[in-house]
Amino acid sequence: MSLQRKSLTRKLDGDRIITMTIQDTLKELVKKRGLRKVASELGIDHGQLYRSINSDLRVSTLQAILNLFGYDLKIVKRKEVKSGKEKPSGSRQ
Repeated sequence: MSLQRKSLTRKLDGDRIITMTIQDTLKELVKKRGLRKVASELGIDHGQLYRSINSDLRVSTLQAILNLFGYDLKIVKRKEVKSGKEKPSGSRQ
């Protein structure tokens, strides 16, 4: 199964972009295998799975689904970290 790698670096609405990207990926995985089959393999009702992937996703649910499909959720530190002390664009010195 080949999924396109999606960029999480866009600055539209930080958390929302990441959540939407993860949910879109999960929806694609579940759709390919089948909602009822995935729910059965997870030991939950298919309605519960549907609601989970279409609303605010709990980390435990995310991990269970990713584990089922053989994926790991990793947070990797960037090589270069911004100090956070940069002046916002358009500010005067």
